Amino acid sequence: MTSPKNEHASITRFQLRTLDELAQRPKHLQPPLMNGIINAGEIAVIRADTGVETSPFMYLLARSLATDCDLGPFMTNGVVDVLLLNGGGHAKADADFLSVLQQYDRDWTCADTQKHLPVYHRHHEKDGAVYLDTLEGRNALRETLLARPHTKMVILDDIESWLAPKRDRRDDNVNLEWVLEDLAKRNIALVVFDHATKAGDRFCGQFLAHTTNLIRLT
Repeated sequence: MTSPKNEHASITRFQLRTLDELAQRPKHLQPPLMNGIINAGEIAVIRADTGVETSPFMYLLARSLATDCDLGPFMTNGVVDVLLLNGGGHAKADADFLSVLQQYDRDWTCADTQKHLPVYHRHHEKDGAVYLDTLEGRNALRETLLARPHTKMVILDDIESWLAPKRDRRDDNVNLEWVLEDLAKRNIALVVFDHATKAGDRFCGQFLAHTTNLIRLT
């Protein structure tokens, strides 16, 4: 039989900290991919005001990360392999904008964008709709990441276009949480664009770990 003193010594206690000590601790556990905006293994949501076109900023963000080129006040932390998934928009307009970027980059970073920034455009491929909350979509993303093992970030152009409408949901649908957990295990950051939709509201409320991961695009 253990003595009361030994029993007392074996009790596990919470590790307590003062508020000042907590304030000094980092808010994010993972290192930044782009300081002040995106951290490895975390989710960031960029919400656009009404009427704001997100494609130019989305491509500039992806290009900046793929070429280790600072985006305004946001500093990159080395070249990042980015997978850009475009579920909506117009392929011709996107292609024209990318062409302008590549023309601008031709002398020094075009090779980097070719190597580190693959783009999937659903409209351009003219294939069936693939949603991330279905088994087909989950498997498609998983196979793509297996083929590109150095990927550190996935960008979704519009959260609503990657979630199956209720009328189209099938028996093979899976939980979006499983997809997000898989990305987190691989230490892959997820950047989601949203136009202040109800789907975006639910996504933010359910999956954002820090309010600082919510960015407003005006």
